Amino acid sequence: MRGNLIFLALAAAGLFLAGCECMKSKGAGASFNPAGAGEQELVARYGVLADELLRAEKEEYEINRTLLGIYKGQADAALTAAAAAQGKDQAAPLEKAVLAVTSLAQEGNDQVTAIKTRLKKGGHHYTKAEGTADEYIFVEPKAKQSLMNDVKRLREMLAGAQGGTTAPAAEMDAIKVNVDALAEAAMSVKK
Repeated sequence: MRGNLIFLALAAAGLFLAGCECMKSKGAGASFNPAGAGEQELVARYGVLADELLRAEKEEYEINRTLLGIYKGQADAALTAAAAAQGKDQAAPLEKAVLAVTSLAQEGNDQVTAIKTRLKKGGHHYTKAEGTADEYIFVEPKAKQSLMNDVKRLREMLAGAQGGTTAPAAEMDAIKVNVDALAEAAMSVKK
């Protein structure tokens, strides 16, 4: 992603500078560059822009890392509550666990996904999984698949709980161990 941001900044500056030269050669430089900025001023502004982009990228990573921690905490709390309940009383915490583990696997809930989609439409990209079109920030495709398998099993437990069948605490504990391990691994990735 960092390379993409830098590339976009360089491309934008290149187009801007090329446009300045083109407009000046056509006698329209003043309307394109009303402040009359020269090369040194534009280069200095470009340096500031690069700093801003790099700072924004670091903040984006930290926000996403923190969100993963929140989803992990939500999943842990929901799985603990579900394991302590019986039958239909497991339904509500299992539903919360499904949402939290799904958000963890997909690196965001629906609101975060909408923001990422907006960024991608604007040319911002993340790490691509080799041989696929899948992009991710911290949760690699194998980890995502494992978490989504947990979600599938949680949905099966939820359906049973809604019908009055108690889901085994041992299965929820196993899912919790997997969720915790994958979340910790994803959050520890250095970016």
